Amino acid sequence: MSYNIDNSPADFPHLPHVYTFAAAAEDFEPMWTAEAFANDAGLTSGSSERGSPTALFRNAEYVSKWRGLSAAERNAVDGVIVGDHRHGPVFVCLREPPQ
Repeated sequence: MSYNIDNSPADFPHLPHVYTFAAAAEDFEPMWTAEAFANDAGLTSGSSERGSPTALFRNAEYVSKWRGLSAAERNAVDGVIVGDHRHGPVFVCLREPPQ
């Protein structure tokens, strides 16, 4: 089954560093791999929700779902995870490259 993907890296031109995690055999494996990559880069990911990006912030203890973020918080993200969270591909879009 294919799902409509509402967001892509093109929706976030202010986050130019894009890393791709391809489709995998196990459901949600691309998303888990992307979250691990973000965590290793010092980013905290928000809860995922279908049809919305997952926000990434540096030095955060908790990050809300996308719909729980204000417009200012959405503009201040250090990155997002977008794409088909279940089947892939998933894209991590970052403001700055990982250290």
